[in-house]
Amino acid sequence: MQRHSVMLTVLLILTIIAITIPFTSPEALQKEEEGYVSLKNVEYSIQSINDSHVVLNFTLTLEKTGSLKNFTILAKVFDSQTGILLEKRKIGFDDTKKGLNEINSPLAFEKDRSYRVRFEGYRDKATYFIKEFYISGLSSLIPEERKLLLEIKDTDFLIEGEHLGKVKIRMRFYVYSMENYSDVLFHIKTIQLESNLLANESWEKAEIEAGKTLLLETEMDIPASYNYLVKVEAWRNEMLLKKWEFPLKLSPTEIIPEKVKEKEIKLNVSEFVREYPEKYPSEVPTPKPVTQAPGFGALAGILAILVVLTLLTRKKR
Repeated sequence: MQRHSVMLTVLLILTIIAITIPFTSPEALQKEEEGYVSLKNVEYSIQSINDSHVVLNFTLTLEKTGSLKNFTILAKVFDSQTGILLEKRKIGFDDTKKGLNEINSPLAFEKDRSYRVRFEGYRDKATYFIKEFYISGLSSLIPEERKLLLEIKDTDFLIEGEHLGKVKIRMRFYVYSMENYSDVLFHIKTIQLESNLLANESWEKAEIEAGKTLLLETEMDIPASYNYLVKVEAWRNEMLLKKWEFPLKLSPTEIIPEKVKEKEIKLNVSEFVREYPEKYPSEVPTPKPVTQAPGFGALAGILAILVVLTLLTRKKR
């Protein structure tokens, strides 16, 4: 009985050794040591913005099963239009940590281009992953201090008078803002539609309160019987941030669908004249009288008097 127990114990030990030997071989140890990696996800976010560049932070999520000796991760940036390689950068990482790993790689981009970004992972000649992204529309990203959270909700054009072929237009713009601003400058331009000529313009500075609608007003004298495009530009910190366009037709046309032609409509602007009190009265400068020097007529009169005196003197003689 005792001998039988000894034999069972020996068989058990031999079985354990037989199972363990494959995992303790040099090839198995080397395989475990080298490990394997796969790219699970890539996310990118804005790290910083200025007027010319945007820095995007790319976060790579890797899954590793072991040590990654001699493993290389590259970030490559190409111009998406020409395909030219603009930048190539090696990304550092911890090659000993197993499981999920996050690696951050910030990359700077000029805002006036579009790009193709590629991430590559390889060991020696073996490629483990390739992931590409297209980056465009960076010019729409502006620094925080350049943001302008306001919109023009509606506009009115009122004709206040007509004189010598020109009409006086009162323009009203209903500006809604989501932030408080005290340094917004509005440039209002009236452009003749067909010729793109600047008919008139004005600059209006406004203090804007969040959550309220500002009534922005200005007056302009422009030639009558023309069509215009009114452009409103919002400037802040000496930079044009937003612009809007509104049609102003003083010589409208009617399109005849059957013949696809334009029929001119006579518009009598005097029929639209309305009197409005001056909302913001201001002192009108009084012209100074101009003192005129003696002209040619005065000199002729003096010369005539001298001639008469000369003739009288001769008669006396």
